[in-house]
Amino acid sequence: MRPGTTTDVRVCPSIKTLAGPPKKYVVRYTVAGKETSRVFDRLKLAQDRQRELIALVARRVPFDVESKEPVTEAGATTGATFLEMAREMLEKDWHDLEVRSNQSLVEELAIAVQGFVPAAMEKRMPNRSTAGAALRAYLNPTESTEDLPAAQADALRWHQAHSLRVDVMTTRDVERALRLAKRKLTSAGNIATTSYNRRRQVLSKVLTYCRAEGLLTDSGVQALPTPSRVERQSAKAIDPAEVTTTTAARRLVDLVAWVPYRTVFMLMLYAGVRPEEAKGLRRMDVELRAPGERSRLMLRRAISEVKGKYATDGVRQVVKPLKHRKEGQIRIVPIPSVLAEYLRPLLADLGPDDLVAATRDGEPLSLSALATAFRTARALWMETEEDTPSQMTLPVPYYLRHTAATTWLRVMPVTEVAGRLGHAVGVCQDTYLHSIASMSEHFSQAVDDLLGE
Repeated sequence: MRPGTTTDVRVCPSIKTLAGPPKKYVVRYTVAGKETSRVFDRLKLAQDRQRELIALVARRVPFDVESKEPVTEAGATTGATFLEMAREMLEKDWHDLEVRSNQSLVEELAIAVQGFVPAAMEKRMPNRSTAGAALRAYLNPTESTEDLPAAQADALRWHQAHSLRVDVMTTRDVERALRLAKRKLTSAGNIATTSYNRRRQVLSKVLTYCRAEGLLTDSGVQALPTPSRVERQSAKAIDPAEVTTTTAARRLVDLVAWVPYRTVFMLMLYAGVRPEEAKGLRRMDVELRAPGERSRLMLRRAISEVKGKYATDGVRQVVKPLKHRKEGQIRIVPIPSVLAEYLRPLLADLGPDDLVAATRDGEPLSLSALATAFRTARALWMETEEDTPSQMTLPVPYYLRHTAATTWLRVMPVTEVAGRLGHAVGVCQDTYLHSIASMSEHFSQAVDDLLGE
């Protein structure tokens, strides 16, 4: 160790707050028994500095006794680690990306960054699930790591101490990290190709950021190539036992006590909309016409939910375009008269921007609350139906939409059904193939009649 340096460094676990205005935040630590501190205007900056110091102490990086700053054996400032650069990238991009993009980046990186440790330390890594939970908190700029459970806090400190320095990383380090990223967390074998490709993409994003910051210039490590496009897999076919007739499903929906919940389920059953589309439906999106004329929905948007820790400014309900459609695109869905007449009295007193189904405060409904209401009604429905339904039938609210699709396919061509559902025709065929096949005898008889047999 160089003269004038020491590894006798201790970091105070708490951050001191100085009364304002404005408030100041103090990070305290000792170098060779002498206390020093750094003052910050923002708590987040103080927390970042404290984490950095803890990681340096864990790696036994020497500090200069006089300046109280960390140094390398050569006297240069310590290099940034891959974990630190991943967090820095997220901090810079956080408010420019959609909420779901932030959520995906954090959750994939929390697993993928674990492989960027020295090869000799790989067998000493903490439990990957425990480390993943800790790293999700660390990587999320809006979340604190102060109250982590002991096991997670230990795992985070371990990765902070052993994460590879970017400026000395090699291509072999990246290849080794990719192999680990491909492995399942809790069992043997590899994750699905699509999941692995997502992890490759987020790692490539961090490496590209490191190169832009000038940290990979001499290392020979390049950003990962974009994974080749995965051939579309067939959609899961709906088992006929999982859906029922519209009449039977309507009896279930009628058992839902609260009108806003029941309205969402009516929209799914009779218009085939997704739950997020029903949540986002406003009065202006419903064209109710006179009895005898066809009413329709003009679907313009959906409202999805994100976990609170990923929400920007506390907003958990996020307005987004329709699935598989660009901003501003509309999907038109004609609706049967039974749904139009159900909606007519409900819409009478609503303004054009009011939600068709909302809380008492006019806010979007919660998906979890909808699921609870559906389970309660379904349990009663199972008891009261004359022919007891299978446990497989209508297991969750989404199967009301499947019931609508299978009903329509009895009288409509698959192209029309796909358009109303917002599906590609191929997805519609793969998902509801059993319903199309059930009409084969009808078509066979029509051919027999045509041939005069």
